[in-house]
Amino acid sequence: MLVETNGVKLNCEVQGLEGAPCITCSHALANNLSLWDEFAEAFSDRFRILRYDQRGHGKSEAPGGPYTFPMLLQDVIGLWDHFGIERSHWIGL
Repeated sequence: MLVETNGVKLNCEVQGLEGAPCITCSHALANNLSLWDEFAEAFSDRFRILRYDQRGHGKSEAPGGPYTFPMLLQDVIGLWDHFGIERSHWIGL
């Protein structure tokens, strides 16, 4: 699904148990959220999993750069706000 946050539409998927501890999965450069398919499948019975395509990747929008680290942080904070996520474990490459 596309969620607009921080001035950009980001593609994301949320799966797993409502109310369970959350894990946010951030992919490596030149990848997309599908990098985490097997992980999400294995852990969605115990966790709420948020996977997203970073700006300029996958099905997310690619506005003109440069992209800064604070900008990328605001992107994911906007996703957390959208889904009501107050705390999350972070897995990233």
